[in-house]
Amino acid sequence: MAVMSETISIKTGETSMHSQELNMHVTVEVVIGELDSSFGTAFATLFGQDVDGETCFLVSLKENVQVRPATLMVNKSGNTDDTYLKVWNDVVQPAVAHGVVDAVRNGDVPKKKANDIGIIAMLWAAPEIVDIAGSEHHQLFDLYRDATCKAVHKAMDNEPSIDWLLEKQDEMARHFYPLDKDADFN
Repeated sequence: MAVMSETISIKTGETSMHSQELNMHVTVEVVIGELDSSFGTAFATLFGQDVDGETCFLVSLKENVQVRPATLMVNKSGNTDDTYLKVWNDVVQPAVAHGVVDAVRNGDVPKKKANDIGIIAMLWAAPEIVDIAGSEHHQLFDLYRDATCKAVHKAMDNEPSIDWLLEKQDEMARHFYPLDKDADFN
């Protein structure tokens, strides 16, 4: 892990993961910063805001057990279907909470800073989460838990580094946009 000063400037991280078993893709993006800075102002402003029909809220391990660092969860999909929101709130939200605590346990977030920093977690959950059988919800939970922990790790460790990006840029192809200049999109 990178050497860190006492103050954590704003950090960003992103992780996309796919589960073959669920045929499901998830994305977790995080912004991490000090609560007594401009980041804290943004955090407080976003708290309770309605984003595409879903309120941003603090994540918790279970009722009345908020995680540290304080973490706001933002739904990027805009899906307000009742079944979707039930899975979102009952499976995805606690998975994010566990991923944040895992990041502290792993040392990615300094334990001594857990009350001083906040995390804004923006998540993509495919509309197909409504089709996942109840017996498979643990797999969805594990997928989001792992993705959250990895996104926090990448943010706190400044991954990918600019040197890595400069070296690998021409090898990177977006899944939906191949580097093949002659690709036919019709």
